[in-house]
Amino acid sequence: MKHFKTAALVCALGFSAAAQADTAEWTLQGVITPAACGMVMSGNGVHDFGTVAASALKEGEYHRLDTKNNKINIDCNGASTRAAVKFLSERGTSMNASQASFGLGLHGDKKIGYGQHNVNREVQVKFTPQSDFAEGKLLESKDKVKWSLVNSTVRTPNVNNDHYLTVANEQGAPASFTQMTMTLNSTALISGDLVVEKEVPFRNVTTISLEYL
Repeated sequence: MKHFKTAALVCALGFSAAAQADTAEWTLQGVITPAACGMVMSGNGVHDFGTVAASALKEGEYHRLDTKNNKINIDCNGASTRAAVKFLSERGTSMNASQASFGLGLHGDKKIGYGQHNVNREVQVKFTPQSDFAEGKLLESKDKVKWSLVNSTVRTPNVNNDHYLTVANEQGAPASFTQMTMTLNSTALISGDLVVEKEVPFRNVTTISLEYL
């Protein structure tokens, strides 16, 4: 029993000696996180076109509904942040040939129609916490590397592939901002080839996501 205790003591002394060193490390570390920007849409983000009378539909034509609009406000809580918005439609299977449009669903095997969103070129932006809202110019990109100014009055985002929109600085590059407000417009075109014997609901949800640059 005594031999066991002595052996144990020798092992402990050997470990203690091996753990000593003539240098030590003192580490300072942390994580920097991007500003937490949030988005709020007016009208709860819904463009409700109400009811459409079947009598308004003409075979071989599309019936265009009146354009509706609302606003989306991006607020970065006082921190100047570079960020862009991206649009993604849930209705890829019932869209028409244009990549900038989205489907409205199927009625039997017939496409109900399609819709389009567009964003006004002019945006309202606060570049710093101390500045007032000012008019900004819309920028677009497919890869978040090459950016170009939107020259048309409105821009129809590609809702089926990568397409990013943000605001430009004086050099034509993505600007840092604390708040930005965009005007969003929607329209829907209903196919006149539908056979309407009961109510035909149509719907599309487009997800708007915020990506930091």
